[in-house]
Amino acid sequence: MGSYLEAIRQDRVLGLALLFLNMILVSAGFVMQRKSHLLSEDVAVEKRTPVYRQPLWLAGVALYIGGCVPDVLACAMVPQVLYCTVGCFRLALMAILGHVVLGEQLTRRGVIGIAICTLGATLCVAYGPGADASMTVDASAANHPKIVAYVIMVAALLAVFFVVVHGDDRGFISPSNALFKFALPFTTVLAAGLQKVFNRELGLIKTPENIFHDRLWLFMMGSVAYLGIVDFYLNLRAAQRMSVQVYVPLAFAFNITLMCFQGMVIFDEFHNMTASFCVWTLLGIALVLSGALIIQTDATETLQKTNAKHP
Repeated sequence: MGSYLEAIRQDRVLGLALLFLNMILVSAGFVMQRKSHLLSEDVAVEKRTPVYRQPLWLAGVALYIGGCVPDVLACAMVPQVLYCTVGCFRLALMAILGHVVLGEQLTRRGVIGIAICTLGATLCVAYGPGADASMTVDASAANHPKIVAYVIMVAALLAVFFVVVHGDDRGFISPSNALFKFALPFTTVLAAGLQKVFNRELGLIKTPENIFHDRLWLFMMGSVAYLGIVDFYLNLRAAQRMSVQVYVPLAFAFNITLMCFQGMVIFDEFHNMTASFCVWTLLGIALVLSGALIIQTDATETLQKTNAKHP
């Protein structure tokens, strides 16, 4: 058992390294896409080059796609609670790059929010699932019925919100509508969260000798790929239609809530953890979520002030 737990901890370290690589690639790619759209808006309509032909946009898309590989591997190695809370560093990168590259002002309160997120993520790394020697080493078989019910529920909810996200294209909802602004980040998080369920299961179940003869394995792999494409498409749409400092913190707050629910309730990642480790991890989760909400509030107020000065 000792050697098995040590192997899990080694996977945890490698998974965290891959997660950081993913965050760097995805953050840079998203900001490059947004910068391309902003540059295009500054050019007269008759002189505009379609955004999909612009080198900056293409490079941003390439980085975003490249970040998918370490992300899939990291999610299979790292518990979901840890995966989503450490993801706050993506939020920090996005906010900083948005300030430096896009000119989206980052105030002192935003910096404080980033610091709070970072502290929370540090607590989760130090005390979260995988850091405790009494952690659960098998989290798949016992939860299978629960996972099936959860997947069906989230898939149905995702289908409904996907229609809402495209409501402005069909003319039955205004882009300025509060529901529409809420729907895009929420739908993106639902797609990503469902993908992570399948992704995490791939890391928990035994790999078959021949994956092409295992229908369950093929279904999970296909679901990860399909939902990854949906997530990618929704992020492209967000880069075009929403400010980085509004979209990212809001999506991050939704993501923290959903992923922590999946980790604690669906995968029972807190099972057999000591009480003290659970308390510190919960405190870390609360800090990460609080920091994300602070940044979201700060970004919204900054945009309102900017719009008031330049109507």
